[in-house]
Amino acid sequence: MDGSRFEILRLINERPNRTVNDIAESLGLAPISVRYHLNLLERDGLIGVKKVRGAVGRPFNTYAITNVGREQLPHSYDLLAERMLNEIKQFATPHQIEIMFRGMAEAITADRPRQLEGHSVQEKIDGLVELLGAEGFLTHWEQANGDILLKEYNCPYQHVRQNHPEICQLDKQIISSIMQAPVELDTCIADGADCCTYHVKNSELITPEVVSR
Repeated sequence: MDGSRFEILRLINERPNRTVNDIAESLGLAPISVRYHLNLLERDGLIGVKKVRGAVGRPFNTYAITNVGREQLPHSYDLLAERMLNEIKQFATPHQIEIMFRGMAEAITADRPRQLEGHSVQEKIDGLVELLGAEGFLTHWEQANGDILLKEYNCPYQHVRQNHPEICQLDKQIISSIMQAPVELDTCIADGADCCTYHVKNSELITPEVVSR
């Protein structure tokens, strides 16, 4: 995000219902420049606009941050997740950790395997790519000698994975649950690879094309 837009968003978060002139004065920017950035923030759903009618003069706009906008502010989800895993490992065995990730995968996939029962492999993989996209992954897949190679080109868990490699079991369980097939992790971003490659084995033949979602 542009530096000025980020500062405007931060300011609106701290004190909602700011006007253009309030923001311009606080940040030392020209009002016309502030209006430009506010229009972009509103377009992207990061702020909401409310028209206020004063006792005299024309109505004016005030601005407040949205929940989507708050997601753009600094957060420490990685740090929280790592601290929680550190605490869990104080009293849980590796097998119990595995069961925990399996339960998380089951919660994420929910009824997907049943809904996709009887569907083609391509329909299943399309549903899987859609699900992973909703979880924050940029995923491509391709056929390889009758098997499927599912490639994730980003990793929302990369920081946590450095000290907790077992977190990769979560994706592995999700993929295996949807595809109803054995899955192996061939390469991992956290180990220096360009992408995380999950090898879905013994899939029926489908059209040999690379698909991205």
